[in-house]
Amino acid sequence: MQSEKLKTWLTSRDSEVRLVHGNYEPAKISPVSYLCAMLAESLENLKPTRVIHFFCGRHTELRDPLSDACGMVKSLLVQLLSQETFDTSFLRHSDVQRIINNDPESMCNLFCELVERLNSTVALFCIIDGINFFETSQRVHATHDFLNRLVDLVRENSMNAVFKLLITSPTTTSRDLRTLFSGDEIILVPSCVTRSGYGFGDKQMAGRTGNDLRLEERYRVEEADENKEDEGDQNVVRGLICDGTISDDNGSDGDTEDEVVGSDVDDLD
Repeated sequence: MQSEKLKTWLTSRDSEVRLVHGNYEPAKISPVSYLCAMLAESLENLKPTRVIHFFCGRHTELRDPLSDACGMVKSLLVQLLSQETFDTSFLRHSDVQRIINNDPESMCNLFCELVERLNSTVALFCIIDGINFFETSQRVHATHDFLNRLVDLVRENSMNAVFKLLITSPTTTSRDLRTLFSGDEIILVPSCVTRSGYGFGDKQMAGRTGNDLRLEERYRVEEADENKEDEGDQNVVRGLICDGTISDDNGSDGDTEDEVVGSDVDDLD
């Protein structure tokens, strides 16, 4: 939350994108997931802000209907349609049939078209957490195609609304994905984070991901702080983001089941 790149993404009046590398183990629900949940919780209270989100780490099993890029698009579409009323007369019968048949390209086209039709008074925040879990061999191609469309949408001048796109990973991501972003758009979480009194909590996270298990705090801290007990870590989030800070307590994760594709963070510029 102290990152200037993240603060700019939150507060600027322009459409922008950020890619966050958490410098953490590949946990399905990580501290970065908590950040995403807290941001979504806070931003939803700001009108006329619209918030849509997807936690990839909660959809890694193949029997899950949302376990690929097509499922991600469907989830984001449903969330967007539940918050806005659109005139869909531009859809042809053939378009509708392809959407019914779960054609990924048709659903992606529909999502981008609806975003472009949002009113100029709207700010749409799209948060996608744990994208590394959708970079496995079976998912990577479709995932990158969809993200490429989203990034292009952010950078186009055809939208009336402001479109804010946040993509995160608890670890690093593949080199192919990183080529979509400039150095100014990539945020690296430091390997050592000094204790600040801010913690993470599971209450808001359960509402976002359906996961109510608890995760012990695993942030690596400076050696001088290792033996200190931090009374402030038990605080619970109670409102909006203030002065670039956010507070909560702790949460949960799960064992990964899929191969995570990607190279070391050190490869980043």
